[in-house]
Amino acid sequence: PGQFVMVRTPGPDAPLLPRPFSIYSQDGQGETRWIDLFYRVVGTGTERLASCKNDDSIDVLGPLGRGFHVGEGMRRLVLVAGGAGLAPLNFLAEYCRRNDGGRKVEITAYLGGRTAGLLAGLARLEVVCDRVAVATDDGSRGYHGMVTDCFRSDLASYGASDTEIFACGPRAMMRTVAELVEKAGLRCQVSMEERMACG
Repeated sequence: PGQFVMVRTPGPDAPLLPRPFSIYSQDGQGETRWIDLFYRVVGTGTERLASCKNDDSIDVLGPLGRGFHVGEGMRRLVLVAGGAGLAPLNFLAEYCRRNDGGRKVEITAYLGGRTAGLLAGLARLEVVCDRVAVATDDGSRGYHGMVTDCFRSDLASYGASDTEIFACGPRAMMRTVAELVEKAGLRCQVSMEERMACG
């Protein structure tokens, strides 16, 4: 969890450079493995990806990057996600649920979006997390305001010895999370989603 892949749709009219995508989930049977990608159509590359049909081929390079690391003594994971930043955090939550070694790690997620219609992936997150707090900028679902406000209101209940924060989302959200966890003395890992050509 926390790693990503570079994806390019082949063809003469395809964008020249591949696009990075966080891994949303992975599964498989035997030696066959698959990954799920979570994305929003924002340009030519994602538009072409969204138009792919079953049996279409795409170029995928990965996994790349440094993934998340959950410390041995961690009993509580807190996920703070904004929009499509949900992808690597969902993967982390599912992975921890499958591989917690009987530790029963408690997982709390804070998910924010501009509107309720942009909270894709919420239902799946609710299945693997013990608690999910939702915030929307327009108040159409959950708390009316920033997801970092919800996170801030619960911050005092998290202990530095057994809690680790994981975050992914827009820059402003990440900046606020960094300031909050630094003041609280908590450990935090982030997934920085950036456009890049080389991976």
